[in-house]
Amino acid sequence: MKNWSSSVDTGSGSVDTRDSSQNTFWAIWDSVSTLAQVVSTLDQVVSTLETFPEHFLGCAGTVCRHYLK
Repeated sequence: MKNWSSSVDTGSGSVDTRDSSQNTFWAIWDSVSTLAQVVSTLDQVVSTLETFPEHFLGCAGTVCRHYLK
């Protein structure tokens, strides 16, 4: 029979009764979840840039080049 250990997190006022291996799993899971959110946000940015009108970008580029002369 496995001896389950418990820990108390007094800093946040909550009690964490998960096994230490579970704590490691959830820390990794939180990192993966955060990474997935970052990738999703980047996908949205790329999608927005792809749908941005090319003629507007061309005009903006022309104006910038004009002012540089």
